[in-house]
Amino acid sequence: MDLNRGLFLSLNRLSGRWPMIDQAIYFLAEHAGWAIAGGLLVWWFAARSAAYRHRFQHVFVAGACAWLLVGVIKHVTHADRPFVALTDVNQLVFNVRTYAFPSGHAALFASLGAAVYWLHKKAGAGILAAAFFIGLARIAAGIHWPIDIAAGLALGMAVGTATMWATDRIDPPKPKS
Repeated sequence: MDLNRGLFLSLNRLSGRWPMIDQAIYFLAEHAGWAIAGGLLVWWFAARSAAYRHRFQHVFVAGACAWLLVGVIKHVTHADRPFVALTDVNQLVFNVRTYAFPSGHAALFASLGAAVYWLHKKAGAGILAAAFFIGLARIAAGIHWPIDIAAGLALGMAVGTATMWATDRIDPPKPKS
């Protein structure tokens, strides 16, 4: 058995046994990202300076770029999800319509976390940690392979970092007066 399949089966066995664990996995896999996105929107609206709000917009650009890049890669790779490739999967999420590789959720939230890290290190690290746990939950929920999550996290961190690096060069932050 290969490592990807072995890790998937180990994490997927966490689901389908205890209803409270299943609910936690489902919440992380499907809804925790909305809390992150909502928190970022509140943060953006609450920012006191127009310059900070302007800079914070680049975080959303990073997320959009990651999501679009994932769509292109999925269109090229056509990687099946675990519940398609295996017969005995504890599947907790059923509204999945696209291919698996790479994980769009992992890429999106890792890109947001990496971009926020440029503005606020602790908040960025927290979002990156959340992206990791969302990814683990998506494996446990039976809808992603570990390699999908790892690739999504790596892609997202690269896109978030590259976006902030590039926008700092193109549109440097204004010095505080």
